[in-house]
Amino acid sequence: MEQWIQIERVSELADETVRICIGGLQAGRRYTMYARMSDDFGREWESYAEYRADESGFIAVANQAPISGTYEGVDAMGLFRSLRLQNNPPGMMPYFHKLNTEPHTVTLALYEGESKLAEQTLSLAFKSREIHEELVTDGFVGKYFTSEHGTNLPALIVVGGSGGGFAWSEQIASLLAARGFAALAVAYFDYEGRYGLPSGLAEIELEAFERAALWLRERKETDAGRVGVIGISKGAELALLLGSYFPNEVKTVVAFAPSLYVYQGIRIGEEDTVSSWSYRGKALEYVSYPPEYKSSMDFDKATLRDMYIRTLADKEAISGARIPVTQMQCNLLLVTGDLDALGPTSEMAIEAVEILRGCNYPYEIEHLRYSKGDHSFFIPNLPPNVISHHAHASDIAAAERDAWGKMIQFLKR
Repeated sequence: MEQWIQIERVSELADETVRICIGGLQAGRRYTMYARMSDDFGREWESYAEYRADESGFIAVANQAPISGTYEGVDAMGLFRSLRLQNNPPGMMPYFHKLNTEPHTVTLALYEGESKLAEQTLSLAFKSREIHEELVTDGFVGKYFTSEHGTNLPALIVVGGSGGGFAWSEQIASLLAARGFAALAVAYFDYEGRYGLPSGLAEIELEAFERAALWLRERKETDAGRVGVIGISKGAELALLLGSYFPNEVKTVVAFAPSLYVYQGIRIGEEDTVSSWSYRGKALEYVSYPPEYKSSMDFDKATLRDMYIRTLADKEAISGARIPVTQMQCNLLLVTGDLDALGPTSEMAIEAVEILRGCNYPYEIEHLRYSKGDHSFFIPNLPPNVISHHAHASDIAAAERDAWGKMIQFLKR
């Protein structure tokens, strides 16, 4: 009897659920499925799960928990989100980093013992075929993703965090474009100075994002009255600022792992401190990190949470650096993990909600708070990045999957 692997899914997009069925097996026998994928650095990632064939000689991955493997429990995407890095060159961080919107090829191989019985490959795409991509350098630096035939589309500015460049933002933007939005990933600094951007996150002009919003509003395919901002980490701090400083332009804000306060900028190797942001030629008031903080590429981010907690202890002293969220006139979605290793983002999100509700804020406020989540939130079905020593990959993956679906629902509302 010939063994086979069948793949079922709505599309090739990376955030879609993949249903794997295996047939032609001997009832009651054990079989192992391996998943293998290379990342954008050429590093190999692998996962596996051992299953028992049912009485009809089938294995339905979406309905069966593995006997053993790299994940536990019933999970259609368990093989994907439990992919593990096999060999990491010295000096590279052991995290899954996506550098662009090029697809990944995943190879599924079925074994009984050491004998390979069947093999199937599939693509995880980050951009659908009908999406057009455009590099924009018109008063800001962005990558614009939209359907070539779109009309009256809600528009989104997407900004990443302290990774710089288009890290995180372009993958999020390209997938949201496939979900019916016009999405503009905006890069505001780059450690290597690409695209003519500053090499440090220091006194970045908020006006650049105002120009980006205006650029979106003037596009013939967008709805000028529906422009939102999505950001993560330092980009979430920025998203709250943009909603506060440009309430007439920004109608929705989604902030993953946000700070409610403006913090000092990041300039590798520089000793003097400056604000991260500026507006109309004036640096925004900011909170400084403790004296022991030294910016470097190999800075131990695990020490950041304690530093944030210490700097937030005296709320009166730092009140001038608090983002004026009461000036916003938009719907707000906050997404946080209680185990965030880089800062007390859940606590700051709660503070933001209390402030807004205390002034009878008339717009929608939603806080997705994950008790076992960490700082990282990315596209579901990919290996999650575990930063906290108290967090687990499976919990972070579950938070990412839940948050992604609920964010899209929120945006469509």
